[in-house]
Amino acid sequence: MEFLTKNLTLKVVALILALLFWFNVVTNKIYEYEFEVNFKLNDISEELILTTPPPEKIKVKVEGTGKQLLAFIFKNPSLTYDASNFERGIYRIELTPVDLMFDDNIRASVKAVDNPQTLSLKFERMNSKRVPVDPEISIKPALGYTKLGEMTVSPDSIEVSGPSRFIRSLKSISTEDIVFEDVKKGIDEDINLVTADTMFLSLETNEVRIHQDIVPLTEKKFGPIAIETYNSNLFDSAFFEPETLYVVIEGPQEHLDTLDQGAFSASINFRTIEPGSTTVLPKVVIPQGYRLVRTEPQSISVNAYQP
Repeated sequence: MEFLTKNLTLKVVALILALLFWFNVVTNKIYEYEFEVNFKLNDISEELILTTPPPEKIKVKVEGTGKQLLAFIFKNPSLTYDASNFERGIYRIELTPVDLMFDDNIRASVKAVDNPQTLSLKFERMNSKRVPVDPEISIKPALGYTKLGEMTVSPDSIEVSGPSRFIRSLKSISTEDIVFEDVKKGIDEDINLVTADTMFLSLETNEVRIHQDIVPLTEKKFGPIAIETYNSNLFDSAFFEPETLYVVIEGPQEHLDTLDQGAFSASINFRTIEPGSTTVLPKVVIPQGYRLVRTEPQSISVNAYQP
């Protein structure tokens, strides 16, 4: 026991030095391992877009010292392929070690490419234009509520970039198809844009903001409104009562307050009336965007006699 504890510090230092010497010897040897490595194309012209994306990773054999391979594992670098000389068209390229470079100052080298060994690449001309946003939004107010004004979309148009063949035929960009139901308050939401036709379109923004005011419905009475007559000369004697009526309509309070009785009309067409005494429902015209709740009175007494 005394043998183990005597000069313990010296023994621990010696052991550490021995381990360091062993580690240095081992990590200076040359090794070769197979790795899956991130892969990307570098320096593609801004006028081109790649429409056949390469694989995210490729399998290669990497050679280096133990230290270099340890650095490789910890840095997780990408292998890059120089695409600066490509033009519009379809290419079939062979992946060889001489064409591949690490992007993170890795000193290990690629000895062989295992999978894939060839790539098919299609480069197309890049184009862009501004197109309107088409909101696929349906808003259904709750009972007793209504939309005030038109729904707004911001921005209402966006810049879209992508392959020329897609851009030329592109008319608009749609939002997600969303239905808001039983709505009792204003809507102010960010809505995603969708590009279902192609994954190669690049959008100026991926979402837009929609706004729609929702307000309670209010009833308001207007009148008295004089009742006009048509074709009363078909009868020797024609009269009706009362000669005026009131209308009760429903709409947003803000809009109702802008109306007066001059915005309404009521009429009776005697061409549709049989001789004698009867009651009729006058034709009432109200401004667009409102609902007629009732008239007061609901019907008019008419007496019409032929010669």
